[in-house]
Amino acid sequence: MFRAVALGICCLLVGCTSTPKQETAPLAAQSPASAPVASGAMALHVKGMGCPLCATNVKKSLERVPGVEKVEIDLGGGVVKVSARANAAPEETALRKAVADAGFECAQVERL
Repeated sequence: MFRAVALGICCLLVGCTSTPKQETAPLAAQSPASAPVASGAMALHVKGMGCPLCATNVKKSLERVPGVEKVEIDLGGGVVKVSARANAAPEETALRKAVADAGFECAQVERL
C-alpha cells in the first residue's frame, strides 16, 4: 500500500508522463470547419488522455476558450463533452487548439 501511495504522490508532483506533448498538424489541416459551434454541445474524442491530471489539463484549457459554458470529461472513454453558450459559441478550431495546447490530439469532433 505504501508503494501505491508513494507512486500516486510522485505522479502528482512530477505530472503525468504517459503522453508526452506531441506535435500536431496545423489546425487548417486537421479540420476545414471553422464555423462557430451551434448552441448546444460537442463531443471531442481526445487521444492519450489517461489520468486525472491529464483530464484536468484538458478541461482547464477548454474552459479558457471564449464561448465554452461547461466541460465534462469521460476519462475512460477519452471523450470530452463541451457545452457552448448560445450567444457566443466557440469555433471548432479553437476547441481543437485548446486540446492541442494541453498536449493532446483531438481525433474526432461530433456535434450532439
